[in-house]
Amino acid sequence: MGVTGCSTRPPLPEALQGQSLIVLGFTTNHAEPYQGGTLYKGFVMEALDGAPAGPLSRDQYLLVAPGEHRISGHCYWRLRGVLSFDEDDFTEPGTLTLITRPDTRYTIQSDIDEYKYQCRLTVVETAH
Repeated sequence: MGVTGCSTRPPLPEALQGQSLIVLGFTTNHAEPYQGGTLYKGFVMEALDGAPAGPLSRDQYLLVAPGEHRISGHCYWRLRGVLSFDEDDFTEPGTLTLITRPDTRYTIQSDIDEYKYQCRLTVVETAH
């Protein structure tokens, strides 16, 4: 008999008190079936405004003052399988500049194009 469990996301702050919330979303760390193996891809945030701020990944967050911010890190692509067809892992740098407003949540999503070797970051803005 196997054990089935559920994980819950870390709780986000209830009140932002005039600050902005930057959250790394679902696509910043996920896995999917791929050619008989598992493809892991995502984004690891390493710096905010040029200063070390991580590494942070899925469901982790930072509270920041409203204003212009630059997020940087790297997207990754890792294929793991049961056969010997594993491809080399690769990473690509990714940056995103956004202007945050008070009491607003910014969810960062990522995608990596394994053919063009490009890291794409997008943001979803939500009033908190």
